[in-house]
Amino acid sequence: MIGNSPTVQPATTFAALLKQLRAEARLTQEELAYAAGLSPRSISDLERGISRTARKDTALLLADALAIGKAARTTFVAAARGRAEASAVLAARDAMAADTRAAAEHSATQAVNTSDCRARFCGRSRVVHCGANGHSEIQSGCRL
Repeated sequence: MIGNSPTVQPATTFAALLKQLRAEARLTQEELAYAAGLSPRSISDLERGISRTARKDTALLLADALAIGKAARTTFVAAARGRAEASAVLAARDAMAADTRAAAEHSATQAVNTSDCRARFCGRSRVVHCGANGHSEIQSGCRL
């Protein structure tokens, strides 16, 4: 690809999916294995396609270690078991991320401007502890 930057190809197998998710999480095979409580050899075998499917408990451990969200988790486990396409995991993850972004944008637009309130109301009186004589003093100055 001269003049073009390489693009990330969507994962078509579980092996490619696992490798992509691990790379996105910036983990080595050993780090993922440790986080999931698996052997590095297991991760290597899954990523190389030697083990084409994973047991359900292994897939759940990997999903936890990769912090795969709730919506994509079920699809990830199904893909690990050979019962769903690997690309469906990425689609579910991306849809969940889009929903999260939309919810965050919505809450940001619904936030109330409290700067007026803070100028008129600073809160309760502060209690200042004096370490020298061991007693507390109430300081005020803000309207309650």
